[in-house]
Amino acid sequence: MSYQGPPEPYSNPYPPDRQYPPTRQGQPDPRYGYPPPPPPGGPAGASPHGERILWEATSQTIAGMASGGRAAGRYKLTDIRLYATQGITTTTTEQYELGWLFDIDVRQTLIQRARGVGDVVVHVRRGWGQDTVILQSVPEPMKIRDLLNQVSAQARQQPRSW
Repeated sequence: MSYQGPPEPYSNPYPPDRQYPPTRQGQPDPRYGYPPPPPPGGPAGASPHGERILWEATSQTIAGMASGGRAAGRYKLTDIRLYATQGITTTTTEQYELGWLFDIDVRQTLIQRARGVGDVVVHVRRGWGQDTVILQSVPEPMKIRDLLNQVSAQARQQPRSW
């Protein structure tokens, strides 16, 4: 037996015995237990959990700007949830289902109005009571309030999938 060198690496990430055989519709058969490979790069505006990002912002408080954004809150609105992340050394991310949002207000001080930012106060109804989320010093707070009202009304009209 002669030595022919190392074998060439297999370029396909799924070995041939674990490939999805196409079904009649050209879709993979889910009985095989392996997920299909993700599309390269993923769709634009999609998060890792399959949610579509509608809006993202960082708090523009004076303290947040002075710290280079490290002390600023970060907010993200997807088509399913609202995420609010706070903290510097220990971060806390709260997530709220859009159907739970029931009252959205805007608060602006004179300085915030001059800077074009404001606080969006979101009241959330949960199973055990009410909670209040404040999106601090976000740009264009009136547009954010209108967007939150629109997506929360749509979420309340759709039946839950869980």
